Amino acid sequence: MIDFLEGKVRYKGSGYIVVQSGSIGYKIYMSLSSLSKIDITDKDLLIYTYLLVKERDISLFGFLKKQERGLFISMLGVNGIGAKTALATLSLFSPEKFEEIIMNEGVDELKKVPGIGKKTAQRMILELKGTLEKGLQDREEEPEIKELYLALSTLGYSKGEARKIIEGLEGKLSSGMSINEMLTVVLKNLDRKK
Repeated sequence: MIDFLEGKVRYKGSGYIVVQSGSIGYKIYMSLSSLSKIDITDKDLLIYTYLLVKERDISLFGFLKKQERGLFISMLGVNGIGAKTALATLSLFSPEKFEEIIMNEGVDELKKVPGIGKKTAQRMILELKGTLEKGLQDREEEPEIKELYLALSTLGYSKGEARKIIEGLEGKLSSGMSINEMLTVVLKNLDRKK
């Protein structure tokens, strides 16, 4: 599998971009919310990818966050959900909002996605809720992340606020960093948002 691509965005189309990596241009399908965050510049862009192979088609899907890719892959595992519907879901909801909808069993909100009716929404919730709960626990149980949660709670942030801050910095925090280095990244990011 191609885990990620790094290169220059050469073209932005309806629902996809073309990224040049070396001398090859890769057509990468993306959610509309991710596409809206991408500019055509000379800077290299890192895109997490998922290669979907079908009998008559090979497609490459791209994501700005690993979390978004994980949700896309999880949705493909739900009976009746294809790549088009999974991308439409991620176009309508941020990864955090989608997780919240699943955890709160928001059938009516899921029905806003084209191609998802009541039964499909209920199936998505039933099949994804346990997976998402485990994924949230696993992320929070990493020793470095536990320390970061504790540090943020000392600064007055609730667990929910801390989760949003940490998830918003995916790709900028790594397990090899000390807690001081992680806190520096978090605080610099919070300063920019003010």
